[in-house]
Amino acid sequence: MAALLLVIDKQEWHVGPSSPLLRQWGPGQVARAIARADQVIAAARAGGIPVWWTQNEEGHVPVQWPLDTSDVLTVADPRYAVYGLQPEPSETVIAKRFPGALLADDPAWTEPDLADADMVYLVGAYAGRCVLATATNLVARGKKVTVVADAVAAHPGAPHELETTLFTVRTTLGWVVSAAEAIIDFTDQHPKTA
Repeated sequence: MAALLLVIDKQEWHVGPSSPLLRQWGPGQVARAIARADQVIAAARAGGIPVWWTQNEEGHVPVQWPLDTSDVLTVADPRYAVYGLQPEPSETVIAKRFPGALLADDPAWTEPDLADADMVYLVGAYAGRCVLATATNLVARGKKVTVVADAVAAHPGAPHELETTLFTVRTTLGWVVSAAEAIIDFTDQHPKTA
């Protein structure tokens, strides 16, 4: 069974120290989830599992509460950068403008890593928005989805977002595993099949 790891929005302005969300509510679960995501990424690489990344397009307005539409993200902005482990040159980075990556007309669907993947594992930020929307897009296109629960950051201002997202994935979209289980899957190269 072919697997792929999709790292969602692990950008400085979402999950790094300069994030307005983390400054307002504190790092808490976000810092732990991103550290776990980096462990899962390293395991996928070691196991030969393709790693893909999403990165918000230039011109995207960072999510802030209240929403400040004058704060537009540019490539030159240091908050645009990926936080923690970085994409390797051989890894695919998908630009996205909407919460869910891989919309129906995205040319990435024809790329062999994604076209051949039976199971797509998801890590990153934020659970109830971009992770859930991307999982829904993948399932709509016939992909099996596994969310790595402790490697997905919840919005720090939404205390039940992670639990609600994991419940939705588990009951309607796919599977939920821990980082330790994903690492075993990648190390053994035996991703979940049922």
